[in-house]
Amino acid sequence: MKALPHLLLFLCLFSMPAQATTQLQKQLDDYIAQYHQIKEFDGAALVARGSEVLLQQGYGFANVEWQIENQPNTKFKLASVTKQFTAVLVLQLVETGKIELDANISRYLPTYRKDTGGQITIRQLLNHTSGLPDVFQHPEFRQVQSHNPYNRDELIDHFCSGNLLFEPGSAFRYSNAGYTILGRILELVSGKSYWQLLEKQILVPLDMKETGFADHKQVIKGLANGYDTTLMGFKHADFIDMTVPFSAGAMYSTVQDMYKWDRALYTDKLLTPETKTLLFTPSKHRNYGFGWEITNKEDASQIKTLVHHAGGIPGFGAKIARVLEDKTVVILLDNTGGAPLTQMVDGILEILAGKAVAAPKLSPYRLLFATSLSDGVEVAIKNYQQQVREGKGLSERQLNRFGYQLLEVGYYDAAIEFFKLNVAAHPKSLNTYDSLAEAYLSKGDKTNARVTYQQLLQLDSNHEVAKRFVESTLK
Repeated sequence: MKALPHLLLFLCLFSMPAQATTQLQKQLDDYIAQYHQIKEFDGAALVARGSEVLLQQGYGFANVEWQIENQPNTKFKLASVTKQFTAVLVLQLVETGKIELDANISRYLPTYRKDTGGQITIRQLLNHTSGLPDVFQHPEFRQVQSHNPYNRDELIDHFCSGNLLFEPGSAFRYSNAGYTILGRILELVSGKSYWQLLEKQILVPLDMKETGFADHKQVIKGLANGYDTTLMGFKHADFIDMTVPFSAGAMYSTVQDMYKWDRALYTDKLLTPETKTLLFTPSKHRNYGFGWEITNKEDASQIKTLVHHAGGIPGFGAKIARVLEDKTVVILLDNTGGAPLTQMVDGILEILAGKAVAAPKLSPYRLLFATSLSDGVEVAIKNYQQQVREGKGLSERQLNRFGYQLLEVGYYDAAIEFFKLNVAAHPKSLNTYDSLAEAYLSKGDKTNARVTYQQLLQLDSNHEVAKRFVESTLK
């Protein structure tokens, strides 16, 4: 009978870690579920620490119309998280001597404009110090977003060959154009398409069978539908031709496959240790390496390395964050666009550190809209003005965004009133007047639209949109 206390003690000690893990899993699940409940997150999440997967769970719907739930094996578009895969493919060719990091891009892409191609290096494309403007900021980008009539070289010539914003290597400027060019260089150097190279060099060796090119022409089993969240609910996201983001943002994957990717980066399967360090070595201009941001994170008096990257594309968001010292990873994939993924990752890391985390709150946009619905626009305006007096007002950009969200759901009068507040707060901003005029036009009020555009012209007499509208009303 004396053995019984020892047995009970053994059983208690054995069960304590399991109980702690179960409690931690519940904390993580409850925290993420709260974001879903306030309509800020639909998607899938995976959290792991060391060799233990603490959470892998779906939230909300992959297909809202058919009420098909998101699962850990649901596929999501990765957007700019694609860049870290492109970076590894480049470094693999560096290791075989087929690419030199400090060679100029004209060596590998001879059709590129010579004046800038001779200045920009492969390294500068990888860490966004090339000086190239972003393809998504090109004035004609919207024309090709939904249908790309160009082949790869034509797209680069037209959208990725702009005049340099600064001398290469002298500053940081995030540029999808740079990673698009890298994808084409990989094709020319390897003799394979980017997607063939990705499959051969990364996906097959890592058994990432649920990852690939989000080709809009193909039926991809298990791929979530992409939605945008409005103040009134969901709508289908704008269509995007996935040949446009290409090697800068056209992959899809699951949280489970992305976990395989995370684990592989702790091994030598893809790169030698020496080469792999380049991924996580920031340039002197920004905390950005090759396809990864690098942040020092204080954890219990110890400084740890957090490497992370986010991505966004119509209808989808993605975020992967890795704490290198203890092999922690947080993977969040979203199919409703605009989810606060960085905020969610920060909260999850706090929970893992044993710290208390505040419950997520409704966005200020949703709170103001809810007040407008329940108590009227005047009350919402008064509440917002009180927030401003308390130093809790929205920035010009945020208030402008809220105005357009109101327009999107047909609340024209409310949008006009909030745009007026923005004009009053930022009387020298051209954009505030332009937005207010658009709101008047959305309501069909050309008279006040003309008055607003005339005010804009007093600030900028050459504003083309304002000039054309005012002149058209005088005919």
